[in-house]
Amino acid sequence: MGLNRSEFLKLTVWGFVATLLPLQQIKALSFISNLQTFDNDNYVLAIEKAKLAKEYFFKKEYQQSEKLYLECITLAPADIRFYDNLQNVYSAQGKRLLCVELFKNGLIANPNKIDFYDRSARSLMRLELGYPKIAEQYRNQINSPSLLEDAKQIYDQAIQIDPSAKFLEVGKQKVVKKIDSNALTTNYWTSKEHKKERKLNRNFHNSRYDKLTNEELLAKLEEFDKKRRNTLYFDNQQKTREKNIVKEKKKIYKLLIINVKKERQLQEAILYANQLYTIDNKDTFAVKILKRLYIETNNYTELINFQRKHNEFEYTVYSHLGLMYALNLKYEKEIYDVNLLNESIDVGEDLYKNWGLIKNLKVKVVDKLSEAYILKGSFSDAKILIKETIETTTPLPEGMINSLIYCYANIYYRNGEYYEAKNILLLGLLQNSKGDTAEFPYIEELALKKEDNKFSANLNLYYLLFSAYSKLNDDANKDLVLQQLLQNNIEDKFAIKHS
Repeated sequence: MGLNRSEFLKLTVWGFVATLLPLQQIKALSFISNLQTFDNDNYVLAIEKAKLAKEYFFKKEYQQSEKLYLECITLAPADIRFYDNLQNVYSAQGKRLLCVELFKNGLIANPNKIDFYDRSARSLMRLELGYPKIAEQYRNQINSPSLLEDAKQIYDQAIQIDPSAKFLEVGKQKVVKKIDSNALTTNYWTSKEHKKERKLNRNFHNSRYDKLTNEELLAKLEEFDKKRRNTLYFDNQQKTREKNIVKEKKKIYKLLIINVKKERQLQEAILYANQLYTIDNKDTFAVKILKRLYIETNNYTELINFQRKHNEFEYTVYSHLGLMYALNLKYEKEIYDVNLLNESIDVGEDLYKNWGLIKNLKVKVVDKLSEAYILKGSFSDAKILIKETIETTTPLPEGMINSLIYCYANIYYRNGEYYEAKNILLLGLLQNSKGDTAEFPYIEELALKKEDNKFSANLNLYYLLFSAYSKLNDDANKDLVLQQLLQNNIEDKFAIKHS
């Protein structure tokens, strides 16, 4: 016998004279008891209809999905899965009361099946906690003081039927916890207790892979690729699913990289880092760790290849700077091929002249470009570049001022002009004596624009000043710089190394 929607569900509580509780009254309601008669042929047909109903659901054709799930329940009224799926249809449309009514009628038809008690109790709990205004109307209609208490009574009844079912006891404890915590009078979002609970839940969720072995992590990755998933029919849903899959995979790859790196399996770490980069070429962890691993393994050729590839994906100032860094490093560490420097200089000059850089990026580009000039021996080009930047880029924050002063002094230092480097640094530190300012008035003018001139902000200048004094064999001032560094920080590694 087929039932239409209104016959199966007494659509609203307003037209339904009986109450959900006590349970004895529920059992007396036998108007759908004939649903309990079905055979295997009916069940097979129900499964086929459910497949089509699920397809309609994912297409958001809810009326068709609802109609088919009701037919499934008519064919196999004891299978809780059809009720669960129909609840999803109602929830997607915001029909909260129909979810409650659905499981109420399911319980009437299946008074000895504990799954229906569980679902009925959970539907009441969701209504009470999530939709207080609708819950109040519902309580008034069925003359109930508390839907949470009703849910607890339903669990008690189910536990009497099957005391061994652990999920019933878990469900009951959740309800009891909400009752004891005065959940209805406590603001979930502002309560300190709830905030703490949410934080613990987040931490537990975020750490769910932390204790897995590498083999278990790899098995999880394989599960993601092999898992069967429902077909989605909307681009936004498909993109959300793909985003979530990538997010989970990234967590696993990062753990694998950290684990094998600790074990000094660097080639394996490079493999996982490349796989991480493949699924998300914007992941900053993947980019940084690949750079470090290539440098740590002295694989400068692959570092350059990676930076070129990354530059194609990103094509930002930072990706160009990364390529310049790799080219400069390979020249300096591995092979003195001037073509590497020429490529680096071409990239840097293009950025400097054509990209309309904001101040902080301009200083970063100037730093890398001057380094390439220095490595090539084009010290005059490097000096012109820094001086031009100083004169045309104002105002500047203190950190950028110190960067430019350091770069400028470093050019002279690297060219063996130690006396000039020393004077530039003293001007930058505002410690110049008379007669030392004439050659570099623009450096003094720049240094005077620093607001605080804190010692800690000038550390790089002091380190280079120590080296300049060393080259000039000025032991007294060299030792004075060390004393100043140690007074600032007794654990200063540079000062300790050179003491």
